[in-house]
Amino acid sequence: MHFEYRMNNKVLSQLRRVMMVCITLLVLCPIAWAAIDRTYIDRTYQQWSTLPSKQLVDMGIDFRKNQQRIDSAFLCFSIAANRYYDKHLTDADRRESVRAFQMMGRTYFFEYEDFIKADSIVSLAEELAHQHHYNDMLPDILIDRASIVKALNMVVHGTQRVDTISLNMLKTAFHLAYRNGNWESAKASFFNLMIDCIQVNESEYIGGIMDSVMRVMPESVAWQPMAVQLIGGVQAFNNGDLKGALTHLQAFKASIPKYTNYNEQPSALMIANGYLHTCLMNMGRYEAARDYLEENTAIAINSHQSFHLMDAYRNMAHYYQFLGDSVQAEKYRLKFLECRDEIVNKKRLGNVEQQQFLRAMEKKNREVAQLAQQRQARERIILWVSIAAILLLVIVGFLIWHNRKIAQRNRELYERMQQLLEQDEKLLHELQQQAESVPPVDPDPSGHAEKTHGSSPLDDTEKSELLHRIFIVMETCDEVFQEGFTLERLAELAQGNRNYVSNVINERYGMNFNALMAEYRVKEACRRMSDKEKYSNLTLEALGRSVGFKSNSNFIKTFKRVTGLTPSAYLRQNNTSC
Repeated sequence: MHFEYRMNNKVLSQLRRVMMVCITLLVLCPIAWAAIDRTYIDRTYQQWSTLPSKQLVDMGIDFRKNQQRIDSAFLCFSIAANRYYDKHLTDADRRESVRAFQMMGRTYFFEYEDFIKADSIVSLAEELAHQHHYNDMLPDILIDRASIVKALNMVVHGTQRVDTISLNMLKTAFHLAYRNGNWESAKASFFNLMIDCIQVNESEYIGGIMDSVMRVMPESVAWQPMAVQLIGGVQAFNNGDLKGALTHLQAFKASIPKYTNYNEQPSALMIANGYLHTCLMNMGRYEAARDYLEENTAIAINSHQSFHLMDAYRNMAHYYQFLGDSVQAEKYRLKFLECRDEIVNKKRLGNVEQQQFLRAMEKKNREVAQLAQQRQARERIILWVSIAAILLLVIVGFLIWHNRKIAQRNRELYERMQQLLEQDEKLLHELQQQAESVPPVDPDPSGHAEKTHGSSPLDDTEKSELLHRIFIVMETCDEVFQEGFTLERLAELAQGNRNYVSNVINERYGMNFNALMAEYRVKEACRRMSDKEKYSNLTLEALGRSVGFKSNSNFIKTFKRVTGLTPSAYLRQNNTSC
């Protein structure tokens, strides 16, 4: 017993080691698969990223036909779709990116059975096609969306009736297709509409489309005879001609192998059987009607089309419910629910490798989208920085040009002021020479004093003599530049009557006494600015006060009015000239 107990402990210990190894493998296998998938994706992504967009999408479509290469197909579509975010994309490549989004949605829908992501991506493809006016692509995109919406209603939301939203999408797809002359897309939307309208049993959704098919479809369209038989059967049924409807629908079913390919035949046969079932039910031939429902169930099973099988089970449940057989009705209702749950569980419990591949692809797509956003952000930053730099250069250039214009103008004003000062100096010099060369003359030989009270006006000679004396006082007497200098004092120094002096100033200078004083004081300020040895230690405000201005503001205002420059600008020009 003791030996057996020790042996059992040893076995248990070995079993624990085996269990630990198994648990470790279970934990590490997904990680290893993820690493392998990630390496495969990165390597293949880099390798295929150099291929043209159209080649990538065509490769993906070819891979989809081979069920063993679905992941490769999805990778092709992802690379082409991610290129949409490149701003430098050509219109042809942008079309291929939109087509790649559509094919990604199809792959999510048919192969991965992730209906929510499929709807999101195909909706994006529809939005982009509208945005760029790719009207030729819209019919197929709308057909895909209608199928996805129908699947979402049945599988995710549990709705057993066809949503009118999907019917309207198919109706829009048909009209767009026949306007573009795309009769293959018109065919797909037409037959999808017909099979869905069997369930809603309302002709308003297809009445206008049937009229359009009969009116505008050329006889050269391959499936035109088959469509005519189907439309004839539906119209006869709507008009109450059940026998005529039966004849047309049987002819339609017989023409299916001739006008459809292998992939289209199951859907076309289910359309024919659905309408034949409805016609026979209205004729009271219930057992014959059931045969067509059973045939549809077999077609759905053999073609491995889960959604058609759900339709078949649902129709069988409605049939038995109509006959009052609740047992059979419940049986097929449960089959419908089982089929729906099987699709949901298949999506949830897909193989580990596939799920890890999708997660890795989603991560890669996020990285590509993030890189695209970063690239766009960098481009926007570069654009705005470039615009700012250009604006800055323009502003700097304008300021340089403006400053040069101001400097040139200041220079011209300064030179003009210097010329005026030189002219004054020259005129003063000439007057002084004349005064020295001409002997003094008694202004009043009769011995009477000069007119001082304005008893009679001055003649031109007297005015000239008075103007001469005023000029000499203004040019040579420093008392002029004292703050309290008045007109009376000027008249006294010029040996003239106050009124005569004022009149002569107004007449000969064209200004009043105050304006004349301001001009002379400004000229004197300009002279003193040029006299560096004597006045360089004075500030501009002190310089202004030295020539008789009571305030700095009045000095600046008067200086600019007379010269066109501020004192500081004039001083800069003077320093530059020196």
